[in-house]
Amino acid sequence: MDAWLDRLANADAGTWLWAWGNQSILPEMSRDSVVVRDWLLAQGYSGLAEPMIDADDQMAAMLAAIAVRVTAAPGFYRGTGSAAIPFITFGPVTLTAEDGTSSTFQIDIEVESAAE
Repeated sequence: MDAWLDRLANADAGTWLWAWGNQSILPEMSRDSVVVRDWLLAQGYSGLAEPMIDADDQMAAMLAAIAVRVTAAPGFYRGTGSAAIPFITFGPVTLTAEDGTSSTFQIDIEVESAAE
């Protein structure tokens, strides 16, 4: 399996830390979080665009869903763990069989602006 991955955030003990605000995440691995931050600011949701915000599981799922919509990503992955739980967006996924044949799964999402 091959796909592009982009770190969106870490959720931990009721908080959400955007990848762009996490110094341990390389900038090239946090592009989607920057796109979402810029969109949130443009829409007037500056409270959600802070590096770290309060977020229970439901809020974390909502933020990930917003990110999928804003970035037109096919989906996101919620990791597991007892400490920080990573949220990762991903792009087209290519599955390769043992015989070398492959197929790519891609969803094209048309994003409409809230002003329309």
